Amino acid sequence: MTQVNTQAAIRVVAGVIGQANQVLVAQRHPDKAYISWWEFPGGKVEADESDQQALARELKEELGVTVAVGAPIVETEYDYGDKRILLCSYWCTLAKGEPEALSHQAIHWSEPNRLDPAVFSAADKPLLAKLQADTQIVCEA
Repeated sequence: MTQVNTQAAIRVVAGVIGQANQVLVAQRHPDKAYISWWEFPGGKVEADESDQQALARELKEELGVTVAVGAPIVETEYDYGDKRILLCSYWCTLAKGEPEALSHQAIHWSEPNRLDPAVFSAADKPLLAKLQADTQIVCEA
């Protein structure tokens, strides 16, 4: 019999920072869960935050940048077994600073179609598929 995870989904936001038809991706730090997976940077939404506030805070903490959070892209719910997450992604535009890997092992700019879905976290794969299906990255912040 299959066990069903009845926990409420944790709301998580991810930012797609587009620049010159490329997007910024980040590799999880070695001391984090699910090490070495690539993801779109972001994090958990706190109880007193909107998605946009949480994403701006997380990108400041993780990358040292200030962003303008724009239009939503896609929402994905994924059950990792020990937790369920609802990943809400948004277009972001750099407003101040250059991204640095402050809480990731590495960051990388790439055209979406050059990214390998096999190395991305499961929750990020539908977002990556959507970006790869689009012929040109247009940031809608």
